[in-house]
Amino acid sequence: MSENQNAPALTEEQQKALVLKERKQKVSGLLERYTPQLAQALPKFLTPDKMMRVALTAMNKNPKLLECTQTSLIGSILTSAQLGLLPDEVLGEAYLIPFKNNRANRMECQFMIGYKGLCTLAYRSGVVQSVQARAVFKGDEFEFEMGLNERLVHRPKGNKNPAEITHFYSIVRMKEGGYVMNVMTREEVEKIRNESANYKFAYKKEDTVWGKYFEEMGCKTVLRRIMKYVP
Repeated sequence: MSENQNAPALTEEQQKALVLKERKQKVSGLLERYTPQLAQALPKFLTPDKMMRVALTAMNKNPKLLECTQTSLIGSILTSAQLGLLPDEVLGEAYLIPFKNNRANRMECQFMIGYKGLCTLAYRSGVVQSVQARAVFKGDEFEFEMGLNERLVHRPKGNKNPAEITHFYSIVRMKEGGYVMNVMTREEVEKIRNESANYKFAYKKEDTVWGKYFEEMGCKTVLRRIMKYVP
């Protein structure tokens, strides 16, 4: 009898762990082969090694990324590199999101810029003085007026329950003077959330970026609305 026949059968969990390990090794090897492309795409303050470490950490935290097509995964990482944003949920600059492409019947990776990533890109333009986006909670003092004499007053009262967010707003001030302002209701933000592939087709909505970081994603949404007016 061969040695393999004497070996105990692997449990289902051990088999899954083995498959994930093999996938991770393949992706790690693929990233190594793409090091020259990463080096060309990345700005000087980021190295290919750091980008690869962050990407692999994201896969460790979310193993479903290893089920995504290699083309979509590498493409998302290269996009992140070109923008000089790290796909790290803790930093909040960018995210690698796995989602099921029902038409093609396969898992794909989607690159998503975070709120802090939009702020970073705006500051890099060199003409933006400040960027802010805030959530307004039930009980806060909040007034705004649009038109020729725009104004906004927000006095928080300490409530930080995401379920009681009523509005989101963003303000971008330019170094040479002037500013751009936008306000959105919770309903407007939720409508955009509900149409996003990451949320719409998710099996567990609480596990999505929207489910985990609703306030941050709302801030990104309201800020993104005015980015077409900002360098």
